[in-house]
Amino acid sequence: MDAIPTWGWAIGAALSYALLIWVQPMRELFRRGFQIVRRYRHLPVFAGIVFAAHALWLFYERGDPSTAVATAGKEGAGGLARLSEVGPFAVLGMVEGVHRPFLAFLPAAPISLLVLVGLTINLSGLLRELRDGIEALVRPKTGVWLLCLFSASGVLHAGHVFYLGGDSFWRGFLLEQGGAFFEGYVSVLGQSYVLLFAALGLVTLRRNLKKVEILKLAVRRSPRLWPVMLAYAVLVPSVREFLPSESVVRLVLSSLLALITAVFAFLQLDLLGEKRFSGWKRAVSHALDLQRRHFQWTVWFCLISMMHWLVFHLLTIWLISGFATGSILAAIAGTVFAFLEGAIAVWFLGVWAALYQEKLAH
Repeated sequence: MDAIPTWGWAIGAALSYALLIWVQPMRELFRRGFQIVRRYRHLPVFAGIVFAAHALWLFYERGDPSTAVATAGKEGAGGLARLSEVGPFAVLGMVEGVHRPFLAFLPAAPISLLVLVGLTINLSGLLRELRDGIEALVRPKTGVWLLCLFSASGVLHAGHVFYLGGDSFWRGFLLEQGGAFFEGYVSVLGQSYVLLFAALGLVTLRRNLKKVEILKLAVRRSPRLWPVMLAYAVLVPSVREFLPSESVVRLVLSSLLALITAVFAFLQLDLLGEKRFSGWKRAVSHALDLQRRHFQWTVWFCLISMMHWLVFHLLTIWLISGFATGSILAAIAGTVFAFLEGAIAVWFLGVWAALYQEKLAH
């Protein structure tokens, strides 16, 4: 890989991505997704702020090497990294970017603290909406116990965000593990809000959607996705703790997760779009039937997504590698790219919502 200068690979990657975008059969859907981003500008801004805040939190508080911000720069004087040095991170970012439109695309911390406060004080009736959503799935008494466990997870997550565990493995890891269910909920909630806004915006382009009403709807319907949150709580903390970002095992596991989420890619939109919850069995059956009849669209979407995120992470990590590790410039550059990553992720969510709404739902 290093036989050709890195700038040569970068130019080739950018040109290849531009050619793919130009000739692929989903051009119209990508334009429709961009219409959503342009019409509802608060969506990419909201996601960009969440990604940027999370990147800064990792950079200054956690020192997590799995993000472009934390890996930005090299020790000592400048000089851009070689492609072989940034390639593994770019490939992992590509694989994780593939399942982002299907599975919890928003990083939670530290914005999750605002969600915890908002639910605690029942801001705009959000806690009531969450309770109604839970009670639509289980009996009221069971719903009360679930809310108590949910609250406990939120408190543990707050301790994890404030780094109360310190450098102690057990204290820090247990706080992260215990708060992972709430963290997964926040991530799913953010994705549900963007998906609902995008899907409804596609059929109501002449009407201004009310942000608070869509947020309430997302909170009320988000409990339908509790298996996703449970899987998030079980898997994510262990992967972060025990598998370094450049690990081959982590890359393989991420690839398997991307494959699984692609197979069930329509499930989340099915569950969020139903006015009344009809059960997981029926939703899974319908999602798999859609996949059987329209799998070519999923393949094309994943292919374009892989190319996009590979080029994005390759250029991002390469460009910010010239800054010294831990410097202010590295933090600023990494935060800017994290903001762009969040904004572009919303665009892809808009494309996925457009595909479902225009090609499959009717």
